[in-house]
Amino acid sequence: MRKLILSLGVFLSLSAAASAQTDEVREKGTFTKSGQQILPQAGDFAIGIDASPILKLGANAFNNSTDNNASDLFNGVDQTIYGKYFLKDNAALRFKFNFNIDSQSDKMEIGTSANSELMTEDVMKIKNNMFRLGLAYEMRRGYGRLQGFYGAGLEFAVGNIDNNRSFEYGNAITSDYKTPPSTNFVNNVNGGTRLLETKTGNFFGMGVIGFVGVEYFIAPKISLGAELGLGLGMNSHSKGESTAEYWDATTSAVKKETTKAKASASFSSLYTNTTGNLYVMFHF
Repeated sequence: MRKLILSLGVFLSLSAAASAQTDEVREKGTFTKSGQQILPQAGDFAIGIDASPILKLGANAFNNSTDNNASDLFNGVDQTIYGKYFLKDNAALRFKFNFNIDSQSDKMEIGTSANSELMTEDVMKIKNNMFRLGLAYEMRRGYGRLQGFYGAGLEFAVGNIDNNRSFEYGNAITSDYKTPPSTNFVNNVNGGTRLLETKTGNFFGMGVIGFVGVEYFIAPKISLGAELGLGLGMNSHSKGESTAEYWDATTSAVKKETTKAKASASFSSLYTNTTGNLYVMFHF
């Protein structure tokens, strides 16, 4: 019995020493020369942004590209904001907010109904938007400044995945001009009928996702990272509608008519989802 207890004691001592040595190896390089902690700790908050547009601007500045206008970086491009709260040194609650807002207009000059040499203007406006929210639990491990992470969570999405369009015409439909000159932007004019507005309906989606990723701390509490997700989800699409106008011979007036489309729902198969090609994260 004494030999068994002695052997068990030696085993536990060696295990504790090995564990301490492993922790020491993992923590090597996680402090600055002045003793400042480089990695996040329990109780820390973190916030980050997608670094792709910033890197694009910097890369274009060095390759003499003309595509380096900072005002264009966030136009119609998915942008992601990341946030974390560290429950432990190696575990965190996190959220991710992703949005895409795009608005543009197309203008065309066209002759007036009474005189084709006199010009007026037709306008098509296009709007898109999509908002995504992710909530997850993250676990971490690594050596020094290089940290890997993995976890799972839920994601939600709402918005419009197709174009919402509205049309403004310089030439009005009247009893004298039942089919006035009108710009056919996207099959919006069909004989004497022309679209005023098309709405695609709202999109809603939700799913579960697992993720893995890596971060490298380039400075104390500042990291660059990337991740890849694998998820399963479902989505639904509410009814869309379109409104058109035409000359109604029965009432001798302009008539507006709205047509509704069908709603839809689907269950999506397994998919991969890159959730931030490259991001920068600040911890405090």
